[in-house]
Amino acid sequence: MRKLIACLLAVVLAATCMVTAFATAGLPGDTLEIPLSDFVVRVSAGVYDPARDFIGEGAVIGDYTISNGITVPSKSAIEWIKFDDNDNVVIKFKAIYNAKERDMKGVITLKPKSATSNPVKPTFEFNLTGSGYTYGFAVVDVSGDLVFNYTNLGSILADFGDAIGTAQISWGNIPNNNAFLNDPTFYFEVKVNNQGRMHLDYNANVDKRILNAYPDADITFINFPAYPSFDYTGTAKIFSDDPNLFIYENRDGVLYRVNATYDADEESYFWKTRTLGKYVISDQKLTSRTTGASSTTTNTNTSGGVANPNTGANDMVNVAAALLLTSLMAGGALILKKR
Repeated sequence: MRKLIACLLAVVLAATCMVTAFATAGLPGDTLEIPLSDFVVRVSAGVYDPARDFIGEGAVIGDYTISNGITVPSKSAIEWIKFDDNDNVVIKFKAIYNAKERDMKGVITLKPKSATSNPVKPTFEFNLTGSGYTYGFAVVDVSGDLVFNYTNLGSILADFGDAIGTAQISWGNIPNNNAFLNDPTFYFEVKVNNQGRMHLDYNANVDKRILNAYPDADITFINFPAYPSFDYTGTAKIFSDDPNLFIYENRDGVLYRVNATYDADEESYFWKTRTLGKYVISDQKLTSRTTGASSTTTNTNTSGGVANPNTGANDMVNVAAALLLTSLMAGGALILKKR
């Protein structure tokens, strides 16, 4: 029985959107499990028999090695392939968040470590081509209505296409909320003129470094792992009826205070930003590196993948660069163009 998460979901939108069906997908940054029972004995080139006698008949996983013959995605998109304890071959994909969904292709081969064993151990193969497995994010057209709840879409690439206007994107409630955030948990309003495709998925994965450093604080995490960066500055909001919360950006374990304003009428914290990052919401004040007027998240992907391109600029960095170059170029004229 497959232990793969079947992503054959019907996307339900409050507004009218073009919906793309999900296949059995290996998602960037996630793992894909292929049961050993799906592998077949390689008898000769192009001839396969079911691996009836392999599972439960004395075969030992440790007697085999995995040979990666996957061609789609490329080897550079795969972090590792190994066996697990449940008779699966597990593929770990790197977090490449702009990867569009494609059919997986190639062959995974299980080769016996010893060619002289008695009896001789067979070689097993699984042909990914035409198997129904996919890699990458399905693309969902959201250009028809720019007001939508992203949580309903699943883990996808939202395609704004050539839409002209302002998107109002909300994300539903999350687990590990500590009961001080309302639903929707997060909201972002931003101009999306010709914005194209964006990976906007979020999670509530905890950072144990933060939890261990502040054991007495109630903390909720909201993470946008792709660090989506828009062409225009928008307004981010976190909804809560508690006006005494503290909001920080988490940059690889270092906290930066977000200078958010609380709107008592709307019961929300709001601030301006182009880039959505990883946020820490606490009922207590935590130690932060700096306090800025706005939230500007670095576009660094600590998972080793490719984040959405950052088209924004950090004004302080530009000023520092201008001063440095000016001091080095006596009498020179320097024009620093903002991106």
